[in-house]
Amino acid sequence: ALMPTLITHLASPVVVVHTYSAMTIERIMTTKDENKQPKFGLVELRPFLETIFGALFGIVDNTNNNENEYAMKCVMRTLSVANEEIMPATQAVLDKLTAALGRVAKNPRNPQYNHFLFESIAVLIKSVCQKEPGATTAFEQFLFPPFQLILQMDVSEFTPYVFQIF
Repeated sequence: ALMPTLITHLASPVVVVHTYSAMTIERIMTTKDENKQPKFGLVELRPFLETIFGALFGIVDNTNNNENEYAMKCVMRTLSVANEEIMPATQAVLDKLTAALGRVAKNPRNPQYNHFLFESIAVLIKSVCQKEPGATTAFEQFLFPPFQLILQMDVSEFTPYVFQIF
């Protein structure tokens, strides 16, 4: 009952409101019960996947304040919980993540945001390739140009991430 309200607040133009909403959603997904099982897992998340990604990437795509590490951490956590369920939206999510990567590669200024961005890419690759090992080639082809650009621009903050993922 709380998740729809939190997702609605992700669309708030007020930075504090959408940041706390993203932080709360991420924390809800990490909360476990007494048996160490997630209280809010894939079954609970499934009905909200499309709306939560739409709202989160609305924050990430906002060029006025797009380096919100809480929103990106929520993207990473949502990808992690969604696991194989993300398969139908893989291309759209990867497009959004690589667009964000292209923006921050020009001037990396928020290390936590950058970390969660690369973690999101890694989680997406892991989730998809566990289900569909043949997708590795498609990921390589899609990620090679932005990663090559990062290496050519000598973005030292991103080099370890690029080599870790590739």
